[in-house]
Amino acid sequence: MNTNEAIYERKETILPQPKAIIFDLDGTLVDVAQFYADVYTGTLVELVRSVKGEEGVKTLWERERLDGKGELTLMAIGIPFRAWAQKLIDAPLGFVTPRPDIVASIRAISARKVIFTGSPVGMAYRVLDRMGFAPRSDFDLIIGWKEPELFPLKWNNSSFVFESVTALFDCDPKEVWSVGDSWETDLEPAKRLGITTIQIRKTIGSPDFRFPDIETLFSTFQTQQP
Repeated sequence: MNTNEAIYERKETILPQPKAIIFDLDGTLVDVAQFYADVYTGTLVELVRSVKGEEGVKTLWERERLDGKGELTLMAIGIPFRAWAQKLIDAPLGFVTPRPDIVASIRAISARKVIFTGSPVGMAYRVLDRMGFAPRSDFDLIIGWKEPELFPLKWNNSSFVFESVTALFDCDPKEVWSVGDSWETDLEPAKRLGITTIQIRKTIGSPDFRFPDIETLFSTFQTQQP
């Protein structure tokens, strides 16, 4: 099966009507390669170099080549996540542009809406605002890193947040969507609970549905509405 077939292998299946949706932010609602290269990778390398020198940067790139998760190097070399978080919160957002199409699509879905991100919660609010959302009214809950956490909850690959959201909104897991790009952090922990998992862009793991981008998910769902 080639990549395109894998992405669309469940395209004909009808998406269930959600009572709640848990959205990943980075790589899902926001997919701007230059933004992540300049802001996320750029600030991470800058921080590691300033504290651990070139040897630290070498360790960072080795981890990045291994599994694409260079940020996990912070714990291994003794740099607190909050040091990187502050750089992210203060970073320029020039590469993030208004997305009225995504904003309108999310507002049109009658469901409780949650953002669950590994980024600092302050960064999430700034990015969502930049896209054109009114974060406090468009989303019922925004979950991201904040003090005094040692590192983001999302890095645990735990079902805890997904289970808590399901209970908070009094939903059956089958009535909840988890939408994200990462099988390990966005989807597999949710699937363990019976939540409907929807993967964006990537083809790793065994989600219930796959779409090449968030726009295709929204357009597919909209065509199902009466």
